[in-house]
Amino acid sequence: AVLAVVRAIFEVEAAVGQDLRALLQQIPEFGTLRIPPGGCLLSGAIQEPFVRSVRLAPVQAPPLPKRGKSANARRHLPAVELCRETLYGLVEFCCPRLCLDNLILRSAPEDKDAACDGNGAAEQWCPFFRLSVEGILHCRGCEFEAELTLIPPLCEDHRPQVSFIERCRWSCSPGQGLLVCGHRPTRGPTEDPDPALMESMVASGLTALRNFVGELEQASMGSVVVPNGLRFCVVRDCEAFDVRHHALFLRWDVFVLIEGCSFHGKVLIEDGPNVELRRNPHLVLYGEQVDPDFIGTLRAGQLEKAPEPVSVRRRSSERSRASTTVRRKSRPKEAETAPRRSKARGSVDKNWTPG
Repeated sequence: AVLAVVRAIFEVEAAVGQDLRALLQQIPEFGTLRIPPGGCLLSGAIQEPFVRSVRLAPVQAPPLPKRGKSANARRHLPAVELCRETLYGLVEFCCPRLCLDNLILRSAPEDKDAACDGNGAAEQWCPFFRLSVEGILHCRGCEFEAELTLIPPLCEDHRPQVSFIERCRWSCSPGQGLLVCGHRPTRGPTEDPDPALMESMVASGLTALRNFVGELEQASMGSVVVPNGLRFCVVRDCEAFDVRHHALFLRWDVFVLIEGCSFHGKVLIEDGPNVELRRNPHLVLYGEQVDPDFIGTLRAGQLEKAPEPVSVRRRSSERSRASTTVRRKSRPKEAETAPRRSKARGSVDKNWTPG
């Protein structure tokens, strides 16, 4: 009963074909907007972004795609389509947190009854979907026929603020695919940062990024200090096809981890971002395909392979000696001071007297 009341307050179900703009301005903070199987429309307005933290998800969660059948599973996802009257095709979210789960984001199909001259003027004015998010983004299992621009927030007060883009697919885009960026640096020509300080900040940022993705070795080290002023994003198990410009574009002050992704298209990573790469099946950088088993970092245009963990194998005699030492150290102090009994079965200490 309590769960039903909470859902009634924080969950809103849209009608088929309804424009979500009014609902996104009325839904409670951190509420969920349910998209019906028939899909909905979304219109944007210049300099009027959505400011509420919200989650967009289907009315009924689709089953998890089986291996090798992800494309077929995504055909049954509900679609959020851009209204054709939206200026420049831009929809902006400027909110603390946005969640997109198992949706198709694309432009509305062309009206077949619309008048069109012989030069195809109607097609020229058809905007493509440009989605801009400034804040924390959790995007899982979505299919984009659109451009997605993400500006992750700065970490403040050592609080982790990480965006996750997982199991998403760009089937086509007339513009960019995935663009992750920060803000243009404003450092003056006379303000040269200390190289040692910058190196320490980069190392701390990469350590925090590995901890965010659940690396056990980093988690076992205890708490990790997150440097202020960094932007973090994790891109996992994503793929892109038929993107006109860049399938992946990273720029300025961002820390990005890319794992298990296949970007079939142009990839541009500028000198500013600090990137960690982990086993990406298809990724072309600077005209050469990166080894699918590569694990390492990309900084200032240079790939650096991570050192392989060294496992030291000890001899059996050393292992038995070490285990004996551990057992001796684990014995309580009373057991060490007590007289040692004879190993013969049934023997009794000669100093023992009953009662």
